[in-house]
Amino acid sequence: MGMQQQVIDAVKALLENITRDNEYNTDLGLNVKEWYLDGEETDAPYTDVRDNDDVVVESNGGFEWTLPLDILSVAGGETSRVEARKMIGDIYQALGTRPTLNDLVSCIEPVKHRLLSEKGSALVSGVLVTIKVSFATDTWSDE
Repeated sequence: MGMQQQVIDAVKALLENITRDNEYNTDLGLNVKEWYLDGEETDAPYTDVRDNDDVVVESNGGFEWTLPLDILSVAGGETSRVEARKMIGDIYQALGTRPTLNDLVSCIEPVKHRLLSEKGSALVSGVLVTIKVSFATDTWSDE
């Protein structure tokens, strides 16, 4: 399995821990998907992990990769901004429990986050958190 897939699988596994039973503020980890393009309102709530463009920088005979990931958490209907901020906090808290994904990567860094809502609405439909994950591989390999 390629390194990018290993990273995505590890991030999904962390997100799946986000439940109230595990002392988080939300249950957004109950339905975690990967590149879920056919999401319908009736499928929510769900959390979707997507990889974007990756950047490669050569370093010491190997490659240093930076892999941006979008974590989209759809609330299911509309929710308050307070609850949406709890979703964002839970995502960051979960990622912080294993910032190297058990030594799979060198680090995970937050890039940005935002609430998803209709312009001017006090209610939101979800949140989008973007992170970047850095890891090293041998030259011409993604493993």
